Amino acid sequence: MRRADGSYRWTAVKGIPLLGLDGSVREWVGANRDIHDSVTQQEGLLQRLDSERRQSALLAKVASAARTLHTALSSEDIADALSQEVRAILGAAEVDVALDGDTGDASAAAPGAAPGASLALPLLDRKGRRIGHIRVAGKAGGFDEQDEAILAQLAALAATGFANARLYRSLREQDRRKDEFLAMLSHELRNPLAPIAAAAEVLRIAADPGRVRVASEVIARQVRHMTSLVNDLLDVSRVTRGLIKLDKTLVGIGTVVASAVEQSRPLVEARGHALTLEMAPDLGAARVHGDATRLVQVIANLLGNAAKYTPDGGRIALGAARDGMRVRLCVEDNGIGIDGGLLPQVFDLFTQAERTPDRSQGGLGIGLALVRTMVALHGGEVEAHSDGPGKGCRFTVWLPLA
Repeated sequence: MRRADGSYRWTAVKGIPLLGLDGSVREWVGANRDIHDSVTQQEGLLQRLDSERRQSALLAKVASAARTLHTALSSEDIADALSQEVRAILGAAEVDVALDGDTGDASAAAPGAAPGASLALPLLDRKGRRIGHIRVAGKAGGFDEQDEAILAQLAALAATGFANARLYRSLREQDRRKDEFLAMLSHELRNPLAPIAAAAEVLRIAADPGRVRVASEVIARQVRHMTSLVNDLLDVSRVTRGLIKLDKTLVGIGTVVASAVEQSRPLVEARGHALTLEMAPDLGAARVHGDATRLVQVIANLLGNAAKYTPDGGRIALGAARDGMRVRLCVEDNGIGIDGGLLPQVFDLFTQAERTPDRSQGGLGIGLALVRTMVALHGGEVEAHSDGPGKGCRFTVWLPLA
């Protein structure tokens, strides 16, 4: 009913007719009751119930989307699932999901861009770093705050899924490398056993002093080789368990370089390589605060790698120079080089199996991993560079000067 002030209010009207002698309605008797407040309260309750039902349905869809996103094991599957779930829940005609970088990650997009406003959010990892983005567009009537909240929740779920997928991929790669390493290790440890066994048999039956001497040299050489392998295994065990300890003192750069060259020279000369050394004149008194034995191991490993992966008669250069408050040590060769796809992993454990599948170069493929660890423990950096297969390599180490 309309009130005198022009407002309308709900009213309950009840009445009964009073009849005359002839049976016609003579008048009505009844009452009007203002029920506006109770009606509006009931309408509000119904609206809230309807809103809660819609919200519950949305939460159920988000929960279902979470299960879908968490069961996918590849970045490509997660991107596709996220795109489908966002279209289904938000009603967007266009969804674009993309990850930053080109390391095997996937992107997904719904075809056919639609007009209208768009909504975009970054995909963030657990540390808050951006790893990609999601953009939606083409919803009839546009997007509201609830859409943005749902998209943010789905983006967070997907970001966790992407991180888990990368971790899963990394674990599978590590398992593969470990399997190859074990096969490699068996090969490397078995190789010296045959000559040792043959030499031992010669010692058992030979009376000629010359044959005894040759057999003894074979045993000694193969034992040194096996000892080197075992020492490498012990080093990698300490690295993986974080047990590497340094005996730091003030160490001269010249002394480290000279010792490393002396250690590497037999292998370099055996392969017929030309090794050149270039020390900057101002490094004569330069020193670093570090473990001399481990620093020599770093340079010797790099020189040994250069010697092994350079065809006979190659060129190897070792240079040392100041670089601000650091010393730069560079080992460069004209050897077999490194494929661009392998370059980012050369310092990972067991990568060598991929680099030389025929095992012609020997070794366990853990030298560069030890180099990276030792350099990091000295507060330095190491970098690998190659223009590709057949174009040689350059390894650069930076160490802070004392």
